[in-house]
Amino acid sequence: MRRNRQPLVTTDYILDELLTLLKMRENYRVAVAAGEALWQQRVARIEHVSVEDIARTWEVFRQYHDNEIGLMCCCVPHPLPVGSTNLRRCLRQTG
Repeated sequence: MRRNRQPLVTTDYILDELLTLLKMRENYRVAVAAGEALWQQRVARIEHVSVEDIARTWEVFRQYHDNEIGLMCCCVPHPLPVGSTNLRRCLRQTG
């Protein structure tokens, strides 16, 4: 992460999932420490998902028939064309 020069961006939905996972798989202290850093946007900028974002996300999600791509993986701040290598690369990097 230290070598990364690109700003990190996440969504409130992903933050919710991450903190819940950290609390369940690690512990409360780990989840709270991560949450503090993220909510204060020291680690990443948080984009809040709107109703329009979810509608656009659903449209992207419906166009992928494979099992590699989850719904929230399709929710990117600036949607890329469906099937684009950049979207696939982004989705591979985010898991």
